[in-house]
Amino acid sequence: MPEAFIEVIENLVPAPLHAQACALMAGKGWYYGNRSSSEHAVPFWKMDLDGVPVFDAIWEAARPQCEERAGSRLRVIRTYANGHTFGQGGQAHRDDERPGTFTLLYYAMPAWDPTWQGETVFHDESGEIGRCVLPVPNRAVFFDARIPHAGRAPSRECRELRVTVAFKLESVPDELENDEAPGPSGVSGVGISETEREGARRVYRIQTGAAHVTALVQTRLQEQGKTVRLPGFRAGMVPLPVLEARYGTRTRSAVIGEIGNQAVERLLAGGGLPASVELIRGAATGDVELRLAVTHLPDLADVDCEHWELERLVATEPTTQQLLTQELHQAVLDLLDSAYSFPVAPALVERELASIRQAASDAELPESDEFGVIAERRVRLGAVIAELARRGQFPAPKHDPTLESRVIESLISRARVSDRPATPEELQALLD
Repeated sequence: MPEAFIEVIENLVPAPLHAQACALMAGKGWYYGNRSSSEHAVPFWKMDLDGVPVFDAIWEAARPQCEERAGSRLRVIRTYANGHTFGQGGQAHRDDERPGTFTLLYYAMPAWDPTWQGETVFHDESGEIGRCVLPVPNRAVFFDARIPHAGRAPSRECRELRVTVAFKLESVPDELENDEAPGPSGVSGVGISETEREGARRVYRIQTGAAHVTALVQTRLQEQGKTVRLPGFRAGMVPLPVLEARYGTRTRSAVIGEIGNQAVERLLAGGGLPASVELIRGAATGDVELRLAVTHLPDLADVDCEHWELERLVATEPTTQQLLTQELHQAVLDLLDSAYSFPVAPALVERELASIRQAASDAELPESDEFGVIAERRVRLGAVIAELARRGQFPAPKHDPTLESRVIESLISRARVSDRPATPEELQALLD
């Protein structure tokens, strides 16, 4: 293991990737109250970035030179951003006490004037400042996590947020070199392998070693320990064994969930929809293995709408015609529902079900047993519509409310459609 070091890296990533990072840092997600060390430290702003694709891409770009300098393969324990304004300087602290741990500190601001100060200072063992690094956009500092350091507050003249993105890293033990090689998802410390494929259905094994999970749990507990209050202990001074005894089980469960979620995000980036996620082993101790079943939407068969026979009712009154058009759209959705039947992960259905229940409550409608069926159908058909839009190259922003109607109209245009005037009885039934 090399001696403790501090290395400044200029122009860490290409300019477009840096611009994406800055844009995210200018958006939502910040929360106030983070501290660098004790409960008496001045709080500042924080944003959690685990699993955010832009910052995963930044790490992958930085990984080769960091691993070369560290002399070992590295994996990410945690990623987050700190935000400081005038008066919110951090206190000297060590990111980790363990050998083989490192931090990549990335300055994610579009511009920074040297008069704004905000330096990152590194202390030697005597407490003296041994090195000072000025924030420069797209600059990074890679250093041994055992070195005491602190982020200085910006000056009074600064009206911007001083942003540092911290990648907390650790060396991968030799015995885990094969078991925990990054999988196709790019999730550090996690191995992902495809085990089954049949039609649009794919099954993946997600594995990570006990040491990796333990490190993530301990890091999370240490973060919690900065603010948790327990009888007999000062805030921020609760020993790790006490935290593990009290919160370890719940924290491990949360960490395993995050590992699964991050792997799911990578695997589904190509157009998949989770059917099920199952914990195979590792709930309490040891290595963790998850089984993820996915419907890979690009592998779904094309819809055979050319053979559909649709009847389009026609009315002279515009408002009534709009209702008749909605009825036709509903008929197309019924046909899609029959054509595409595949399982949907219960968590996705529950999320949609909660939305349906809230809407019913707002409208003072009674709850129905059909809500669950409706929720599952909405999730499944929403994924199908999105896939059909992709195949048809429909230009549309994300969450475009007109996308479903445009896709359905495209399908109708290719189907066998016959028009006829709606009868008075049909119109009355529609209005009722």
